Amino acid sequence: GTCRILVAVPVDPGPALAGKLHDTLNDELGMVIECELVDDFGWCFGTVIAPSSLAGKNGCFQRKGKRLMAVEFRSVLGVREVVANVPAKWSEFPRAEDAPTKQQRLRRKAILGRMRAAKSAFDSSSHGAAGR
Repeated sequence: GTCRILVAVPVDPGPALAGKLHDTLNDELGMVIECELVDDFGWCFGTVIAPSSLAGKNGCFQRKGKRLMAVEFRSVLGVREVVANVPAKWSEFPRAEDAPTKQQRLRRKAILGRMRAAKSAFDSSSHGAAGR
């Protein structure tokens, strides 16, 4: 069968946030982040899938400076191969409250809390103040 994921790829890296702000990912050219959730304020949550040195790390990041891609995979004998890689739109993300199960809604609610905290920390940092 095939599966489809949405990934963010930094094309115009912003300020380095990771290590400076809790629960945030750095923008690095060549990074690919599987996106799980996007809010109405330009913040996202996802898990790094490339480069391998950062794979598995998750956190919040700004949508600004990222290109969203839809990647379709096909599994053949346990090996995933890319079938399609096309530009996508941020509006393709489902809203947090549209999660089909209670467990998924609770997970998304917890992630939205993490995203709000990261946005608040960014807004009160010198990075956020410089953008005003």
